[in-house]
Amino acid sequence: NAGFVNISAPLGTFNLPVPANLTGTGGSGGLNGTLTLDVGSLGTLTLGSLSGPGSASFTESLSVRVRTGDVTISDSIKAHQFQLAADAGSITVSKTGVINASGTKGGTIRLVARKDVVLQGDSGTQTGATLTVAGQSFDSAGKGGLVSLEAGAAALVSGTVLTPAMAAPEQC
Repeated sequence: NAGFVNISAPLGTFNLPVPANLTGTGGSGGLNGTLTLDVGSLGTLTLGSLSGPGSASFTESLSVRVRTGDVTISDSIKAHQFQLAADAGSITVSKTGVINASGTKGGTIRLVARKDVVLQGDSGTQTGATLTVAGQSFDSAGKGGLVSLEAGAAALVSGTVLTPAMAAPEQC
């Protein structure tokens, strides 16, 4: 297994300069890594660069806490367990944003914001933010994946796609 990386800068900004590379790829047959990031602000970091479909890195678990400011996800993130907290701001998953926590067992996506959690979409084109926790099988309790949205306010915009079970994605 790849192991665990914990980065803590609760009063600072985390920037990963390009072309720097932070990887958490598991060995043959092993699990990929777990990354926990606790920062004052996120800077220009694209979360998909740490745990995206083109990255075989921190796809087991990605937990990000941003203490100040808003966070927007407009790229693709792949992590079986994904948690994002905005202590003093909002979280927006844009209409191009994808969070994929699917796997053999359904994964978990948790978005927690002091202000708003917004899942953007476009009803005209039926496209929008995509959150997927689909599992190939259920656990012994009959439970698949879980999506949790916690905020001062929440908004689902027409076109948003939530995939909570074993089926193919469907439009909300």
